[in-house]
Amino acid sequence: MWVIKVEGLRSSYILDIFGVKKVVQAVNEVDLEIRENEVYGIAGESGCGKTTLVKTLFGDIQPPLRVLGGKVWYRVGDRELDLFSLKPKERAELRWSFISYVPQSSMSNLNPVIKLKSTFGHFLMSHISQRSRHEVLASAQRHLVELGLPANVLEMYPHQLSGGMRQRVVIALASFLAPRAVITDEPVTALDVVVQRGVLQLLKEVQERQQNALVIVTHDMGVMANIADRVGIMYAGKIIEEGPVNDIYARPQHPYTQYLINSLPQFGDKTLRESAPGAPPSLVDPPRGCAFHPRCKYALPICREQAPAHLWVTDQHRVACWLVQEG
Repeated sequence: MWVIKVEGLRSSYILDIFGVKKVVQAVNEVDLEIRENEVYGIAGESGCGKTTLVKTLFGDIQPPLRVLGGKVWYRVGDRELDLFSLKPKERAELRWSFISYVPQSSMSNLNPVIKLKSTFGHFLMSHISQRSRHEVLASAQRHLVELGLPANVLEMYPHQLSGGMRQRVVIALASFLAPRAVITDEPVTALDVVVQRGVLQLLKEVQERQQNALVIVTHDMGVMANIADRVGIMYAGKIIEEGPVNDIYARPQHPYTQYLINSLPQFGDKTLRESAPGAPPSLVDPPRGCAFHPRCKYALPICREQAPAHLWVTDQHRVACWLVQEG
């Protein structure tokens, strides 16, 4: 059963550059479902629209970002709520209790001049008004210890923590109210490999304990292989392939997905890895037809003229590629 459903979503940045209007088509006709008790990965190169997609799912839509079309649905209990029809107060009530968001560079969002006790106190008292500050902080301390942090962490300042510990603190904030969906944007960027593994393991443990949906955004396909149940591959604002992680890695259908997987280093294999040639297209003036065709060595004439629709290659695996449709 889905927790978040997206239908035909189009989100763009409307920019005014020296009097010239430019529209950056960051998310273009995206359909997807985030299901309960799963880890859903969104992968792709930098600039493909991943962050804009998850910001829109969270409802963090501020100028110059605008939603130009489509729907985002939340399943809250037995109700299906249209995110874009909710009043600002209704959206605010759902944040952190139904859906939470760990943005990129989230560790730097911790206030460096106040102790974590104040950060947690201010954040949680605004959402749990019926409990005293002492009760809230006691609960926060228990939650932080469960996530592998020292019992006295609330008395510390952010600069006293390592990068991995700060990321654990941010994850603790996002998961404290046990929301139905937790979105994390590049949660292990700038962490060393050993710390990355610990943070990913923590995210999975929290997800299994709370039985919620976890969305992970990353450009690192190695990270995705270790944690995701299903993966959506984004390119130029679109989901071009989606399926169970084992299918995506064993039988990638889209040439771009194949390049992403083939670029992963293999232990003991010293051969040169191959990545997609060229550069991602401009989202201000994307190419006609399939956006990947200028970089695709398999491109057909129709790829240059018409964007492909999604084809279900199995009941769980879909791809938007003319090569697959033409057989």
